[in-house]
Parts: sequence; C-alpha cells; structure tokens
Amino acid sequence: MSKQLFQSGFWSVSLRVKVLIPVLLVVVTLFVSGQYFSIEQSVNMQRQQQVEHLKTVGNKLAHAYLMVDLDPKALNLGLDLLPEVINLAIYSPDAQLRVSLKGMKIKLHEEQLHQLVQAPFWQTDNELIVTTAILEQHHDAVLVIRAAKPSLSPLIQQAIYQSILFVASFLIVWVVFCLTLNRLMLKPISQLSTVMQQVTNRHQRNMLKASTERDEIGELFNSFNQMIERQDAKEAHLMYALRKLDAEKSFADQVLDTVRFATLVVDNEGKIVHNNKPAEDLLNTQPDELLSANIATVTKGELTIETILQSLTSAKSITFDSTQILNIRSSKLPELSRYLVCIENITAIEHSIERDRVASSVFENNLEAMMIVDSNNRISMVNQAMTTLLDLEKDKCIGTPSKQVFMGQQLNEMSSNIELSVVRYGFWQGEITHVSRDGRAIPLFTKVSRIARSRDSDKVNYFYTFTDLSNIKEMERLNHLAHHDALTGLANRMKLSCVIANALAEPNSIREGMAILYIDLDGFKLINDSHGHDAGDFVLQQVATRMLTLVKEHDCVARLAGDEFVIMLRQISQQGVDSFALRLTETIGLPMSYLGHSMSVGVSIGVHYLTERETDLEQLLKQADSAMYAAKKGKKHRV
Repeated sequence: MSKQLFQSGFWSVSLRVKVLIPVLLVVVTLFVSGQYFSIEQSVNMQRQQQVEHLKTVGNKLAHAYLMVDLDPKALNLGLDLLPEVINLAIYSPDAQLRVSLKGMKIKLHEEQLHQLVQAPFWQTDNELIVTTAILEQHHDAVLVIRAAKPSLSPLIQQAIYQSILFVASFLIVWVVFCLTLNRLMLKPISQLSTVMQQVTNRHQRNMLKASTERDEIGELFNSFNQMIERQDAKEAHLMYALRKLDAEKSFADQVLDTVRFATLVVDNEGKIVHNNKPAEDLLNTQPDELLSANIATVTKGELTIETILQSLTSAKSITFDSTQILNIRSSKLPELSRYLVCIENITAIEHSIERDRVASSVFENNLEAMMIVDSNNRISMVNQAMTTLLDLEKDKCIGTPSKQVFMGQQLNEMSSNIELSVVRYGFWQGEITHVSRDGRAIPLFTKVSRIARSRDSDKVNYFYTFTDLSNIKEMERLNHLAHHDALTGLANRMKLSCVIANALAEPNSIREGMAILYIDLDGFKLINDSHGHDAGDFVLQQVATRMLTLVKEHDCVARLAGDEFVIMLRQISQQGVDSFALRLTETIGLPMSYLGHSMSVGVSIGVHYLTERETDLEQLLKQADSAMYAAKKGKKHRV
C-alpha cells in the first residue's frame, strides 16, 4: 500500500523534482559513502601505524631487557614516552611471565598466549592488544602490549571540515547545475508541456520560441513547431472543410425541405435517419415521429428495404393506404452506408394518365371525325375517322394548314366567323359542305370549341368535330319524299294524317279551336290544257307558296292529288276560319305570270270545324270534301 502511494505520489510530481531528487540522492549517497570509507580507511591506517609503532618500540624494549639485561625501572622510563601503552609484558613460550611493565600484571595460559600470537593484534572496545614473538638465540619470548585505542576526534573533526567544504562546494555546484538544467532542459520541457496542454485542451496557443541549441531539445522544439504549423494548417483545412460540409449539409437540408417529393434517408436495416416535411405529410405522421422508425412499419409493410434495393436500378410503384399510388426511386450513399429514397405521390398523375388514355382512346376510336387545330390554324391532331373523311394519311395531316386539306371554300370562308364565335361564346356549330377528292359533296355538321393550352398561356387550340350528314340527309330526303309532295314540297296525305292525328291527341286541341279546309282549284284544268303541263305545275307551285304565306307554324298545308289541297288550322275560332278562307281566296286568285302569259285560278273551299273530339281521320276529310263539293256545286270561288 505504501509502495503504491509512493509510486503514485512520485510519478505525480513535476519533472524538475523527478530529475533533481535522484541527482541529489546520488550525490548525497556518494558523499556519505565516500566519507564512510575515508574515515574507515584513516582509522585502519592509524591503527596499523600504532600497531607497527608499538611493535617496534616493544621489540626494542624487549631486546634491551633480554639481551642487555636492562633494569625494569629503566624500561618504565622508556614506556613513559608512550602514554597510550597500558601494559607491556614479556612471556616465555610456555606462558611464564618474565617481566610486566606499567599497569597490572596479567596471567595468561599457554593456550591463550598461543592464540594471541596467531593474530597480528587484538582489540576490545577501548584497548588494543599487540603481540609479537621474539626469537633470539637462547632467549625465545612473547611480547604482549596492551595500549589504549587512539582517539577518533581528529578524524571526526577532519570529516566535519571536509563535509562543510563539500556542502559549500556542492551548494554552489548544485545551484549552477539547477540553473543550467533549468535553462537547457526543464524550462524548455515545461514550455513544451504547457503548449501541449493547450493543444490538448484546444486553447489558444503560441508557437515555441525557436531554439538556438543544436541538441535534442532544440531539435524537439523545432520538430514541435513544425508539428504545430502542420496541425494548424490541417485544422484550418479541417475547419474550412467542416464549414463547407456544414454549408453543404444546410443546403442539402434546405433542398430536402423545399423539394416537393417526400424524401427519406434510411440505413441498411430500413431505419429512418432523416426525412423532410413532405414525407411527414405523405405518411401522415407527426414531426420527428419518423426518425428512428422502420420504413416497413411506417408504410405498413408496403415499402421495405428489399423494395428500396430493387428501386436502385429502376423506379418501383407501390400502393399505400389502398388509395395512393407511390413511385419509389432510390440511390445509395456509399460513404454513409445509407440510401436516399424519393417517394412521389403519382395518384393524380396515374389517374390523369388513365383519363388521358381513355380520352385518347375515345378520340381515336370515335366514329365522328375529330381534329385539333392550333392558333396558327395548323392541324395538330386527327383521329382515324378524320383521316377517312379527308382521305389522307395522318402524317400528311399533322402540321398542315386546315385550309389545304378541306376541299371547297365554305369552311375556309367561314373560318374567321367561326373563330370570332368561339372567342365570344366559347363554341360554334353549324353545317358545312366538304367536297371529297372524287368531287362528291359531303354535308358535315360541325362543332368547334376552344381548348386552352395551359392556364398561363393566351394561345388556344380549336377542337373540331364533324358528323357526316350524308346518310341523314338521304334519309331526310327519302322521308321528305315519303311525306311530302314532290312538286310543291307540301305535305302529302300520309304526312297530313300524321299531323292531324298528333293534333287530335293533344288534350286542348278541340278547346283551342281546330278546322280542316278542303280546297279545290277552279280553272286549273283550262290552264293545264291551254298552256301545257309545265304551266299547270307552275300554277300549283305558286298556289302552294301563297298558301304557306298565310298559315302559322303549327298549321299544316297538304296537297292530296291534282289540284286538291287541305289546310289544317289550329288555335283558331270559327270567325277566324271564315276570315282565313276569305284571305286565302283573295290571295290565290291574284294573277300569275308565266312565260309572258297572265293567268289566274279560283278556289272552292270546304270547311269542317271540329266541335268535339273525332278520331276518324278519313271521316274528317270526307266531311271537308263534302263541304268543298257543296261549295263547288253551288258556285265556284266560294266557301
């Protein structure tokens, strides 16, 4: 635990402390170790010198005693010169004490004496025992000297003095070292650390001052400045790219929000990661409800990731909510591993296409001839019936002025009136005659209407429909011949019967007044015999014309045969019938001119005024005919 605390505490201190403390510890350790070994060496040297000195002096004294037989008192005087000597004794080899000088005597056994001789010296806490063997002829002995250990005070004082000198010198050197280390290493590293922290924390930072040193620190400074310059350049480029990317993203978001199509961005699993407002409206969801939702869930399984993958190559259509037709187009965003999905609601377009297809089919297959002409009066569209009518191929009709394909002048002459009517009233209809290539006149019932090209355009197209009236005209002609007199154009007996029957079928016909006038011409046979049948036909035509000028629209004038005519009058009183008959007599009696000849005829008129509903038509005619013959027998030219 303490080791961990030490490690965590040590590694958390500054670099200056980490560098200086080990250096200080090494120096102190070296100094203490040096002092220790120096003192120990001095003590050993001092002891060795003392031992050698004691041996030398002891040997001399022992030699004087043994060889010269010097008095022990004289030896004591010599030992006074050695204050450190506590006792000097000379033993025989068998441990017999021969002489003991200065201090108390010490008895030794032979074994003890032998052990002392084996070692150069012995020492206790306070004493030093030096032994040496004296080998002289006939005088073998052992010298044992007990002396006090030398004092260590001088050595200690010397060590203290050396320590003071060392500490003073060390402090000077230490200050110089710290200043140099701080200038050359610690301060640059501190600056580098500060800038690195600024770089790490993305604070504003300054470039390091270029180093003039050519060592590793200088190279580190220069490399760091280059790194900062490159990083600044990269950051500037990155910020530019980010701003550009942000602008492009903002532009893309604006495009997605303003595009009218529903647009989604989905990942590989179909999860929606972006959408625009039209997508929310189309899928009927709330804002932000689509984000993180699965596209298959939102579309109720109609649009899946498989469909999106299929729509990468070609557009796909799906049905959403059973009523909407959606067109799906997708593109892959490879860098994002996502898909851009565009959804267009083509329901209205499909319905419009279907309507256009139906309209085109109706236009093309219509039995009536149809043609569309632009504002420059050039044909832009025709159907099959139109090409059949014009006897031209469709390619030759398209782009051709309408005046060039219609034979005859009627349509061309009426074109300005047709356009004016269409501009004023929105349509024109009427009957024109087209001359076919074989010269046959074809009556056409024509309708013209205006079609605007677009809401904002003033130019219009004109839509023509032509109905061939040839068959209708022929049927009308045959019907007319079946119900009208060929010479005068008046109704014949069949037509008259139909008109009278229809009139009688009306509930108010009798109440409103109805009369049958049977007319026979007087003097007609004479004109026919005198001037010929052509003159007779002329007279009949003139009489018919004059009759028609007297009747109303709901009345009927008919020629039965020869010079016999019938007029049915409606909504008339008896007095009105009499007045009409008088005017009729006067009008028909007016002279006629034929090939320079003046001629005239009279009329005999039989009148039958209906007072009750009668259904027998022949009976009505007979009654009018009888009245006419009665008038003719009485006197011609009468009613």
